[in-house]
Amino acid sequence: MRKRVQIGLNGLLVGAVGLVVWQVLRVREPTYHGKPLSVWVEEYDKNFLSPDNPTRERAKRAICQIGTNALPILLEWAAAKDSVLKKKVMAFAKKQSLVKIRFRSDEYYHARSDAGFSALGPMAKPAVPALIELLNRGDYAVRVAAAYDLMWIGPEAEEAVPVLVRCLSDSNNLVCFRATRCLAHIHMKPELVVPALVQSLGQARVPERETIAAMIAFGVQAKPAVPNLLRLLEDKNSMIWPYAAHALKQIDPQAAAKAGVE
Repeated sequence: MRKRVQIGLNGLLVGAVGLVVWQVLRVREPTYHGKPLSVWVEEYDKNFLSPDNPTRERAKRAICQIGTNALPILLEWAAAKDSVLKKKVMAFAKKQSLVKIRFRSDEYYHARSDAGFSALGPMAKPAVPALIELLNRGDYAVRVAAAYDLMWIGPEAEEAVPVLVRCLSDSNNLVCFRATRCLAHIHMKPELVVPALVQSLGQARVPERETIAAMIAFGVQAKPAVPNLLRLLEDKNSMIWPYAAHALKQIDPQAAAKAGVE
């Protein structure tokens, strides 16, 4: 029994060493002022909610100086998916104290990818085709990461709109949520997006408030949603009423006035 346990531990340690070697030998990160991209992204991410923080601004400038050279690494992070072996090794590493090995999960890399694309914004447009490919991946977490990354690119990611519209009916709620928010930020191709938002309004996969916010992003172009918004106004005690009223005023002021929305 002990022998089998020892063999198992040795196997996991070999796997751990293999993963460490892989991390060392993988694509070399671009640098700026002697610091690799991952360091700048981490500094930016840690201070993301403090836009006036000098550290955040310095990190953003550094990432923008690296520019499109950062995209291969950011896309690699967005596509990260922990293998079964890596999950076992990480679980083992937490339980033992003999060898201290630090691993990063796919969630960590997805968050760093999000931060990197946030800093680059429209500069990351060349990554759009690769992010579209990630939206078609089987792993939902990768699809969520890709949708979030496209969101930061904004209108320059117009090419991704048809695939994001399909994501509104994804089997995973979080994918639907991120796709809805992403379409709001891109706010292109209203002839495709608005009907899809109207169809998804009221479905359980995405909160109505998020769908309504996406409609507001299209302004008067979202007029096909007016009948649905009027139906939401029928129940004044509904928690969604204020959001529907605000949307109606933004999208069709005349219809709002006729409905008694001040």
